[in-house]
Amino acid sequence: MTQKLSLVFSGITACCLLLLVVFLLVGALVYVPRINAAIEGFAETAIDLKAMQDAMDDFAAAAEELKKIDFENINQLVQESRDSVTAAGEKIEQIDIATLNDAIQNLNDTIEPLARFFNVFR
Repeated sequence: MTQKLSLVFSGITACCLLLLVVFLLVGALVYVPRINAAIEGFAETAIDLKAMQDAMDDFAAAAEELKKIDFENINQLVQESRDSVTAAGEKIEQIDIATLNDAIQNLNDTIEPLARFFNVFR
């Protein structure tokens, strides 16, 4: 009887071990690709972190360059430019458009007969 009982328990143990091996194989087949994908994702994240660090280094270098800029000279340059544009605008406003149009019309009246004369020789 003890041998039969031992045989039954051995069979149960063998079945449990067989189920455990099948469960581990199925788990490995399902989860190994997911684990590989996760590891590749971490590798890509590491690459992105390197790119981010490079960008931060570039940003720090740009910030250092901005600290070196003399903004008072820039303000003076802007003021001088604004004054020049204002002066140019005032000069444009002083132009007498009516007189300019009359001068253009007179020039056109003078050139038109000459143009007709020279068109004869074409």
